[in-house]
Amino acid sequence: MFGKSMLMTALLGTFVNVYAAAPVKKVKKEAYIDVWQKIYGGKEDDIAYGIVALENGESAIVGTCKSYGAQRSDICVTRMDANGEMKWRLWLGGKKKDEGKAIARTADGNIVVLGRTKSFSKAYAYDLYVAKVSLDGKKMWETTFGGDRDEYAGGIAGTDDGGMLVVGATESYGDGDKDIYIAKLSKNGKLLNAHTMGGKRMMWRRH
Repeated sequence: MFGKSMLMTALLGTFVNVYAAAPVKKVKKEAYIDVWQKIYGGKEDDIAYGIVALENGESAIVGTCKSYGAQRSDICVTRMDANGEMKWRLWLGGKKKDEGKAIARTADGNIVVLGRTKSFSKAYAYDLYVAKVSLDGKKMWETTFGGDRDEYAGGIAGTDDGGMLVVGATESYGDGDKDIYIAKLSKNGKLLNAHTMGGKRMMWRRH
C-alpha cells in the first residue's frame, strides 16, 4: 500500500513537471484585418473628425485642413470610393479660421456637415456652421448661427423630415460659461428652434 502510494505520488509529480516544462502555446488572433490604408493631406496640418458611410462601400470624411491653399484653416470634405481612392475634395469656409467637426446623411441621401467659423461671424468669435453637400461634391447651401461669444460644434444627425439636429456647446446662451446647445434645422438650413441645457458650471459635449 505504501509502495503504491509512493508510485502514484511519483507519477503525479512527473506529470506536473512535464506539464510545467511544456507550456501551452497561445495563438494570437488579429482583432481586425485592414483592407486598405490611405493618407490624405498636404504639408500643413490636416485633421479628420468625422466619417459617414455611403453606398457601395464608399465613404466621406470631414475635418479641418490647412494645406492646399486653405485660408488659415478651412472645413474640408472628402469622398472616397470603396478602395479608399479620393473621388473629390471640397473646401468650405472663408478667409478666417473655420473648423469641420461632424458629418451625416440627410433623408434625401446627400451629405450635411457641421463645424464652426470665424469667417462669417459678426463678432470676432466662433459661430456654428452647417452646410449641405451633394454626393458629387457641390455645395447646396450653407448657414451660420450663434451669439456674441464662442460656439462649439459637437455632432449632427439627419431627421426623417429632411432636416437635421445639431448638438454642441454655447458660451452665448444659457446660464453657465458653457452650456449644451441643441438646434433643429429645416431641410433648407433654416433654424427652427434651439435649446440650451446646463447649470452654473462649465458644460460641453465636444470641442
